[in-house]
Amino acid sequence: MRQAQSYKCPLCDRAAQAVVLPGLDTRRVECPYCTTYEISERVVRFLSEKPEAKARARFVSDAVRRATKGVGPADIAEHCLKLRTERYFLESATREEALQQGD
Repeated sequence: MRQAQSYKCPLCDRAAQAVVLPGLDTRRVECPYCTTYEISERVVRFLSEKPEAKARARFVSDAVRRATKGVGPADIAEHCLKLRTERYFLESATREEALQQGD
């Protein structure tokens, strides 16, 4: 696997580590707050260009943490959210927001 590089988490803006996944326009991000997830450069651009999407990133951060809660390092890649399209990002935010409103 490639060496992790310092990276700013696109979901919470905290310092993180990221590895570019070979053959994909995607990074696996390891954030101390959000935990581990994969995000495409397309979604990173979407977040930087659309303030309304960035405002919903906190819900996706919560969804990422929920998806990996209790998962060990050996299985993290299987369970982490794969944020590869704008639609999936928005659907994840909507689902998490609804879960939180039901709490």
